[in-house]
Amino acid sequence: MDKPSQKKMVLAYMQIYGGITAKDAVRELGVYRLAAIIGFLEEDGEQIQHTPEHNSKGEHWTKYSLIKNNQPVLF
Repeated sequence: MDKPSQKKMVLAYMQIYGGITAKDAVRELGVYRLAAIIGFLEEDGEQIQHTPEHNSKGEHWTKYSLIKNNQPVLF
């Protein structure tokens, strides 16, 4: 059986959990180039919201979420 593509894994993860960060992608899916995968999904017509996040330590990252009908998908 063929292994699912990284695009399919990231898309499924966002559909199930509502969003994904680079840390989630590495830890849960073994995907190290999340921003590139998000770009490929957008080229395929997926609408994805990019939300900057940060913590009290000054660390910054982006959370990617699917958008359907101009609204973020909420779970």
